Amino acid sequence: IVVNCATLVKHETELTPLAVVSEPGVKPETKLCGGFGGFGGLGGLGGFRGVGLFPGRFGLQDRPLVGLLAQEYWHTGSVNQSYIAASYVKYLESAGARVVPVMINETDDYYKQIIAKTNGLLIPGGGQDLHTSGFANAGALLLKYAHANATRRYPIWTTCLGFELVSLLMSKIPEMGSCDTNDIALTLNMTTDFKTSRMFANADPSIIEILQKEPATYNHHIKCLTMDQYNSSPELKSEFKILSTNTDPKGVEFVSTWESLSPERPIYGVQWHPEKNSYEFDAHKGIPHTANAVRVGQYLADFFVNECRKVWTPAISQKDEMNMLIYNYQPQYTASKTGKPYTYEQIYVFNVTQH
Repeated sequence: IVVNCATLVKHETELTPLAVVSEPGVKPETKLCGGFGGFGGLGGLGGFRGVGLFPGRFGLQDRPLVGLLAQEYWHTGSVNQSYIAASYVKYLESAGARVVPVMINETDDYYKQIIAKTNGLLIPGGGQDLHTSGFANAGALLLKYAHANATRRYPIWTTCLGFELVSLLMSKIPEMGSCDTNDIALTLNMTTDFKTSRMFANADPSIIEILQKEPATYNHHIKCLTMDQYNSSPELKSEFKILSTNTDPKGVEFVSTWESLSPERPIYGVQWHPEKNSYEFDAHKGIPHTANAVRVGQYLADFFVNECRKVWTPAISQKDEMNMLIYNYQPQYTASKTGKPYTYEQIYVFNVTQH
């Protein structure tokens, strides 16, 4: 039984209600309301996982589950394996999300369930064929099911390869364009649309100033969506507004940041890597690690995870929820100790199911 809150106390900087909670065989006691982190076995109360008891700030999901798509692992000696870079896991966790690894080469129903049980999805960067890989096939199904119910407003974040995948899936462009932007940090050329975007409209002005004046966005790609491709694609022009562009050393202008026009089908995309600023440290690469570069990455992590907090998900058992989490796996330390260049500090490796 949950009794209406009767008392208000000062907690951090907000007035937080207190509730009297009584469980079978347990003496009633006073506990904080607002998300089920402090309510033990009440995870399914009200039919929704992790939903607060009260409107307003308590209507947000304070324990969002965010899916993170794996991709084929091509390391020497690996057979039927996939991986996730740990930097993406840390990036999402830094903003208060819990990460659910999303496997490749699974069934349609598996991807339907992933969308149903999570609050958002991140499709990461990497190196895969965007037509035939398990990464591409899974991404296509996830995108399909995520937006089957537009009223849910399920958010998708795409970085680098993920950005490129969505560009192809949502257009008739046969292949990505070519850019000479492998290992370079750039400032952003912001468009006028950034001022009214969901991504940046509420950003502190200092974040915008950093993005415009400091090379805080790390690019690690040889493919891109050129402005010529975007302008020649009615599908992309009707789905996305460009928030920033960049130009490579050869003068090729490409899309570097965008978001979907529709808030009912929220997709956010960057061709650059906000997660690397805080979590990848190969000294051979030009990844910016300044305090301001880290601030930019953290701002975007906070923005996306907060979008995920707005999404309702049906209640699932605590056991099922815990079995989904990345905590069930151990990362491998993959950084080079011999002074050679490397890609990731740590990765998670998974065995791929054979159907």
